[in-house]
Amino acid sequence: MNSQYLSIQEASNVTWKHINTIRGLIEKNKVQHTKDGKRYLILRESLSTIYKDKKEEIENFWTKKEWTSTNSSNNNHSTSDINNQLKPLIESLQYQLKQNQETQKLLTSSKEETLKIKTEYEDKLQSQKATLEDEKIKVKTTYEKKMFTQKIIIYILWAVLLFLLLVILMVKWVISINLS
Repeated sequence: MNSQYLSIQEASNVTWKHINTIRGLIEKNKVQHTKDGKRYLILRESLSTIYKDKKEEIENFWTKKEWTSTNSSNNNHSTSDINNQLKPLIESLQYQLKQNQETQKLLTSSKEETLKIKTEYEDKLQSQKATLEDEKIKVKTTYEKKMFTQKIIIYILWAVLLFLLLVILMVKWVISINLS
């Protein structure tokens, strides 16, 4: 499979870049590419001009230097080849893990903010409730004082009225005694 083109996955493996990074190069026309059915193929030379530090690996990808086949068609991979192939997957997983952690942080901060707002709302509500209770007590106390004052005035007026009636009756009684 020694060709002048690499698939997106192969380009990702050899450059140690995420598949989306390679797709981005294609979308932005930064690498020469062609389409084979539904899949894109990237020109090796074009990819090696962008990733100059990986030029040798790109040019030698899928050659006998890197891959040796046995009679049973099983491939023996060196540890570095396997690491090279797994690097994009590891990067992808790390990226997803990082995204997950950021989402978790946002959710946690959102929950904390909601709890903080709820606590502030309840504190304000309690404060207003206490203020209303104080106002209610003040109004009730003022009302009771006025009613008490009115009752005293009414008792005094009754007492004065009774006293005047008593005086009138006494005067009448004294007059009637004097006349008789």
